[in-house]
Amino acid sequence: MPRDGEEVAQIVPVEHGSGARGAAAGERSAPCKGAWRVYVDGGSPGNGGPRMLCRVRSRTRAFAHPRTRALALSRVAWFTSDDPMEAGMLTNRREFLHRVTGTAAAGFLGSAPAGTASCAAQHGPAPPRPAAGSKIKAVAFDAFPIFDPRPIAALAEELCPGKGASLSEAWRTRQFEYTWLRVASGEYADFWQVTSDALVFAERALALDLGEEKRARLLGAYLDLRAWPDVLPALRALRDAGIRLSFLSNFTPRMLGAAIESSGLGGLFEHVLSTDGARTYKPDPRAYRMALDAFGLTREEIAFVAFAGWDAAGARWFGYPTFWVNRLGLPAEELGVSADATGASLSDLVEFVKERA
Repeated sequence: MPRDGEEVAQIVPVEHGSGARGAAAGERSAPCKGAWRVYVDGGSPGNGGPRMLCRVRSRTRAFAHPRTRALALSRVAWFTSDDPMEAGMLTNRREFLHRVTGTAAAGFLGSAPAGTASCAAQHGPAPPRPAAGSKIKAVAFDAFPIFDPRPIAALAEELCPGKGASLSEAWRTRQFEYTWLRVASGEYADFWQVTSDALVFAERALALDLGEEKRARLLGAYLDLRAWPDVLPALRALRDAGIRLSFLSNFTPRMLGAAIESSGLGGLFEHVLSTDGARTYKPDPRAYRMALDAFGLTREEIAFVAFAGWDAAGARWFGYPTFWVNRLGLPAEELGVSADATGASLSDLVEFVKERA
């Protein structure tokens, strides 16, 4: 990734049959299909001149911002990084996108699709486990280990009798896909917009006519979520043990604030982190890194709590000790990596953290 003082200098084609750098940016002399090298220039003494950052399959928007990370791309073919954990995340990105789209909606609705099975082909080694002597000092939560999403699906059935489950599944699936596609393409829109767009698509895909009022009610359900019954006792137990707490969610700040208020959880979280602050979505490493910056701690000192199996995989690739609250009894994703521990409730999380604090 670009180091301090470095900026993207060149995006050049890889010549056929050559390991040479190729022409300067903008010259396309017979590049290999899907191969463009990105170089950075250093602004610090002794940097050694241009350094190859990565090779990508498309120049388009890849480095529109000079400080952007190669990790935001889904089509990276080769990558060099000072951080092996982040490099490992990148090599797994295309496999991740392929595998999780079939089960994302199931995790939200509460059931896995019939015949959900896959053969895992691990791309690169799994990230190392945290050192045995590491002490957990903070916990970062995804939104849905805290907030119960099932009333949204129930409202969909109320508004569309007999078609609510199909609407919820199509809506949630597109919601996930739109976040990942927008990260991959560099075309960011916040989670509220993505959620609205996904609902419109699902409505059209099922030939429904919700109208503005029903669409507004469905979207508004995200602003009126309630906590799972085990949440408040677990959060108090963690705080009593001296553990610092934070959200780390794809929700917008407005969505998080509204859900915290409707759940009566105000004042319990030291940080309320929305990936909107980094203009990206999990599992982009930039999203997970937000907790490091907020807490001022190392990866090994922050436990991440996931509701979805794909989020648990992303957090483990990043290097967090990871706990998967598998409230719905879903199978683990076949991505060559697994959570450090899995439980059905936050009481299991409390035990996991206290054993490592």
